[in-house]
Amino acid sequence: MKELSKYWPSDKNRRDVIKQDAEAADPNVILAVHQSTPLTFKHTNGTKEKREESELLNEFLKKDLPEEVLLLPITGASGVGKSHMIRWLDAQLERDERAKNIQVIRIPKSA
Repeated sequence: MKELSKYWPSDKNRRDVIKQDAEAADPNVILAVHQSTPLTFKHTNGTKEKREESELLNEFLKKDLPEEVLLLPITGASGVGKSHMIRWLDAQLERDERAKNIQVIRIPKSA
């Protein structure tokens, strides 16, 4: 085992490569590692429905008038992937031609 230890990365090397925080990951990495996730949409009237993440993306893309505003909070328990989902959505909007006239304002969790 001592033989292999000289090839093992240091703690600093591991931290440089493996980002623990979704905010720090490159958008291409977010897209590469993304796994489809079932979502629950809760409407303002209190009703809930199961939806696909593609429907979350389409919620942003169905608004085509500049004066329309969509406020869509993503909530959930700690560690469920909210930051990842927001980064995935942002990466999708960046590369989707339908989003070229949409202004996205992301509020970082540190704000």
